[in-house]
Amino acid sequence: MSSDILRTVEECFGRAEEHLVSGDLDSAIKAYTEAIRLDPNKSDTFLARGRAWLEVGQYDKAAADFDEAVRLRPDSAPAWHMRGLAREGEKELEKVISDYSEAIRLDPSYVPAWLHRGAVWAMASEYDKAVHDLNEAIRLKPDDASAWRMRGVAWHDAGEYDKAVQDLNESIRLEPDDAFSWYTRGMAWGGMYEHDKAFADFDESVRLCPEFVPAWSMRGHALMAKSDFDKALESFDQVLGLEPENADAWNSRGTVWLQKEEHDKALTDFNEAIRLDPKNADSWFMRGFLRMEQGEPDKAIKDLREAIRFNPDDATAWYTRGMAWLEKGKYDKALADFDETLRLYPQFQEAIQKRDAVLSLKQSRAM
Repeated sequence: MSSDILRTVEECFGRAEEHLVSGDLDSAIKAYTEAIRLDPNKSDTFLARGRAWLEVGQYDKAAADFDEAVRLRPDSAPAWHMRGLAREGEKELEKVISDYSEAIRLDPSYVPAWLHRGAVWAMASEYDKAVHDLNEAIRLKPDDASAWRMRGVAWHDAGEYDKAVQDLNESIRLEPDDAFSWYTRGMAWGGMYEHDKAFADFDESVRLCPEFVPAWSMRGHALMAKSDFDKALESFDQVLGLEPENADAWNSRGTVWLQKEEHDKALTDFNEAIRLDPKNADSWFMRGFLRMEQGEPDKAIKDLREAIRFNPDDATAWYTRGMAWLEKGKYDKALADFDETLRLYPQFQEAIQKRDAVLSLKQSRAM
């Protein structure tokens, strides 16, 4: 290749990098494409353009560029790693693991491959493997907040909340402005029923990132657990201001209105939740429960039928419908629902008591 062409390739690559820094991804991709046209045998250019494709969510185009980077440089750990990252977007987890593993084989000190393979194992609920990989990432780079954060997430998802808190403490120490670490630690505190600590972490998360919808939502749930319903309403109002079609937020706000005995407002919110997500069993259940509170067992039964249809393993829905049948004097149907409640949850004390009461009533009437 002549020095003039080489200089032009380098100029195109340099322009692309400048566009990338400024956030002009379309121009960056065009400049990388021109560099590739001039020199189609340079692995780094395919790698760079692939990263840009990832940034704009074009996973198939990114994967194609990383394929070419791997073909040109099969000994490049970053190329294998980036192809795995692109395949994550396409949900090809087996291929993702294979690519990350090859990156690790080529360069056992390459931290990003350990990090991302650990995250994929966690997504697959392979928590022992996830923790193994993230342990290695932390060993190699103990000042990397993302490694501590990812391991904290893995511990949280595995139900090891105390270990999650320890890792997230370190993540927050290293990167105190990371809203996601505060949010995840709040989730871990919530798992341990430490509602005050959970609220404090969710509060900090939304302070750092006021548009972080999951943190606003969990802040609201933490406040509900503390019976601070007015502030919980404020949190769910924030969620709906950011995402007005968030069915879960409508359902959660309706639940708060129900706790405050504002039944008309609760009904409005449950109606909207069901309109937005008609397959959400919890919204049907909450509206059915509200109907019971309003003394409308027929309407309650209709809603609870839908709740059971979408989640037949919800013992509370079967129990509540049993109560509605009982209120209507339909003892056999009530008994059948209480029986199913106890099949799903044999320790459900209220169901045991109601079932026994119905059996006693039926026996006394038979005498």
